[in-house]
Amino acid sequence: MIESYHILLIEDEPSHAMLVERAFRQESPQDRLTACASLTEAMQHLEQDHFDVVVTDFALPDASGLQLLEEIQRRRLDLPVIVITGFGDETTAVRAMKLGAADYIVKSENYARTLPLVVHKVLDRRRLEHRLAEAEARYRQLYEQAHRFFTLSRDMFGIAGVDGRFRYLNPAWERILGITRDDLLARPMSEFIHPDDRQATMSEIHRLAEGVETVSFENRFLCGDGSYRWLWWHVTGSAEEGLLYCVAHDVTGRKRMEQDLCVQKVYWEHLFEAAPVAIALLDKEDRVLRANNEFLNLFGYTREEVLGQRIADLIVPEEHREEALSLTQHVAGGETI
Repeated sequence: MIESYHILLIEDEPSHAMLVERAFRQESPQDRLTACASLTEAMQHLEQDHFDVVVTDFALPDASGLQLLEEIQRRRLDLPVIVITGFGDETTAVRAMKLGAADYIVKSENYARTLPLVVHKVLDRRRLEHRLAEAEARYRQLYEQAHRFFTLSRDMFGIAGVDGRFRYLNPAWERILGITRDDLLARPMSEFIHPDDRQATMSEIHRLAEGVETVSFENRFLCGDGSYRWLWWHVTGSAEEGLLYCVAHDVTGRKRMEQDLCVQKVYWEHLFEAAPVAIALLDKEDRVLRANNEFLNLFGYTREEVLGQRIADLIVPEEHREEALSLTQHVAGGETI
């Protein structure tokens, strides 16, 4: 689709204005041209209508092209200006460009026929500049949002090299570990990893350096007070950059809970096996899942003989099976007997 523009022409010589109008009708008929003869008229048009570009003769009855540029700047109009200068007047053209003119054209014999091309060149360039500025603004906003997320995250985000040294760390590292980022950046990562976890961690880093895209692992990481915290790592490598993009999550609380559960499990196992009464764990179909030593001793079975068997078949005489089944159903329903 051909772009169409609204052009304000400031030209006080009617014959030259007619030449320009004719050139636009022939070379760029989709454009709309509005002509006036002075700076005063031009300002009135700019207040009343929208224009994409101003084309002005340098010498006007009530001002100069330079004064027009100054007035447009004073009013903060985002509008390109093309100045028409006399032949051999390059000094004026340079002054106009310094004041913000988008381009200039020398008033030669055939300048009017060239003017539509110059106008479209200026406007095409300006459109590209606007698109570039918009793209830069979007990327700047995305960068600022990403940086804000990186900085404010409660998890530890970092960038490291495949040499095992950190390149960049967010503030969460200092808050969680109690070690300054400067200290973390100054020393190899391996110095902060628990000796028992060091070899496994470095093996994962070597895998990433060799081209594995992403790995996850856990290790213990040194804190400022000399203690260690458990970290869960998710690391993605970039072979082209030689960098590792890391997310580390503090899972010390979970690890402690797992350790507590292990202790409780051992304690429960001991109570179950050492209980002085017979205990059996059943599934929903009354089949034995587990039986303690006292149960096996009391009823004279081996562990292999009772697992998977119905409890009634093991300990209830034939004539009391129905009664036992009824009692079991009551217990399964939550009753205490």
